[in-house]
Amino acid sequence: MRLSMFFQLGVTQHEIDFVDIDIENDTPLFIDPHFLVTRTDAWSRDATTSIRSFFRHFLALVRPGERDQAFDLFLHLREPNETRLGLSRARSRGRGVGHEDARKIFDSLLESKAVETGLVDDIEDCRIFVERVDKDKASDMTTNIIRSQLIRYTKRQCQLWKIPLTPDVPSGKMWNRADKRWEEMYEEMLVVSGNKLLLVPKGKGAFRR
Repeated sequence: MRLSMFFQLGVTQHEIDFVDIDIENDTPLFIDPHFLVTRTDAWSRDATTSIRSFFRHFLALVRPGERDQAFDLFLHLREPNETRLGLSRARSRGRGVGHEDARKIFDSLLESKAVETGLVDDIEDCRIFVERVDKDKASDMTTNIIRSQLIRYTKRQCQLWKIPLTPDVPSGKMWNRADKRWEEMYEEMLVVSGNKLLLVPKGKGAFRR
């Protein structure tokens, strides 16, 4: 069931700013960091700043040899179920970057010229230079890094459409670009049938099949 039907908004996809997701299963769309970079609206610029902040910090750790710290940073890029975007065939479960995948991608990055030359400063470059990062994983990685922007956007849309929010819900790991670390907070969030959901703005050129 689509979110707009569940909350009886009485609107079509064309009348709302966010992707009208299925609340249980994945919609085969992906957040594309490359397209985010090309956008000039405030939300996309803010999201892009967080993506670049993460990867520049990752490189700053890798280059002087602080690989354990860099790998720990990488481990938080996994299992984002909240957007209901991706390729899961059954009930949405989030594919993300698991520990084994994270190690493979991390090792490939260490061996690539991208790390040596500093060309990797966002996730789209990571996908270009590391063949193990497909568009689904790149989207999942991006979702983790921009979770704080997605939470704020979801709150605004829920307030606009009078969709109830649940207080004091664990946010999931969010990238704090000021302190260059992952953090988790308690937030007002959209919760449906016990599951957290994040709304994603459409029309930003941020999606692809």
